[in-house]
Amino acid sequence: MNKIGLTFIATVVLTIGWLVGAVAQSKPPAQKPSAPAKPAAKPAAPGSANVVGRVGNTPITREEMIKTLEAWYGPQVVEDLISLKIVEQEAKKYGITATKAEIDQRYNEAIDGMRQRVPPGSDVYVELAKQGWTRPHMEAVLKRGLLLEKLVTRTVKDSDFIQARHILIQPQMPAIAPDQSVSAEERQKMFVEARAKAEDEAKAKAEKVYEEIKAGKDFAEAAKEYSDDRSNKDKGGDLGAFARGMMVPEFEQAAFALKPGEISQPVKTPYGWHIIKVEALGKDIPAVEKARLTQNLVRQRMGQYYQDLLRQANAQNLLLPKPSAAGQSTAPSPMAPPPPPTR
Repeated sequence: MNKIGLTFIATVVLTIGWLVGAVAQSKPPAQKPSAPAKPAAKPAAPGSANVVGRVGNTPITREEMIKTLEAWYGPQVVEDLISLKIVEQEAKKYGITATKAEIDQRYNEAIDGMRQRVPPGSDVYVELAKQGWTRPHMEAVLKRGLLLEKLVTRTVKDSDFIQARHILIQPQMPAIAPDQSVSAEERQKMFVEARAKAEDEAKAKAEKVYEEIKAGKDFAEAAKEYSDDRSNKDKGGDLGAFARGMMVPEFEQAAFALKPGEISQPVKTPYGWHIIKVEALGKDIPAVEKARLTQNLVRQRMGQYYQDLLRQANAQNLLLPKPSAAGQSTAPSPMAPPPPPTR
């Protein structure tokens, strides 16, 4: 259950189809013996509501379409409805809604984006519909995403943001000239030894820089002098504001443990050794910057939040086939439509 598939209009059509089927199965009233036989019903006119397509003189009826939709996409439609209802129920707990105006805005933005991707001269609505993306389908996807976005946004706290500087000291590996007289095992040993030596030297240098800063050297000046991070060393190692999950775990753990003005001892990450100084916590970061970071953080967390909802939900899809004896489904993968246009 990883994404919304078919349109809700298909579900409505399926419901209509069941009603049509029920009417078709009901017995007509008995005719009087003396009544003349009625002529056979004429084929549906080209404009008939029961005809949804035509190949030459052969019509494709609404009933045929409904049966095909249920046979081909029934299980996926149920998965999609389960997915939407799980998010809707969670949003209802917190009084979170997606208004028609909000959904319309997202829909119009998506259509505007898709216009740049369809062939020249093509109608964007026709092209999307050919791929299974009618307006009700897209609105369902957009509503689900909007509700989920709002649910995740409410979990973001000031403590998720920080502003910091750092000094990076990277191991400097010496060039090892290949020697054909040395075996591959010996060359590997030489590389490992050179790597270990470079790591030790980087750690020693980081500790030396840290001691200089503790003794009174300005952090920004030390960054300009020593840091191997060329992207910010000229700015005194300024990383700006960032949110949880944007840095490697070792760096993030050390940074978020500091208070404003505090400086960490050298911290080892896959990039080398870092000395970190926190400039400000979330409550003191400008609102505009925090809003930008919040968008990134919400996108980062949405997948996990949704997976947690799925695990907690008491949901069943009764149209899914039973697993085979080997524990694998005997049904082929559903023909899922392409992903919806993104913002």
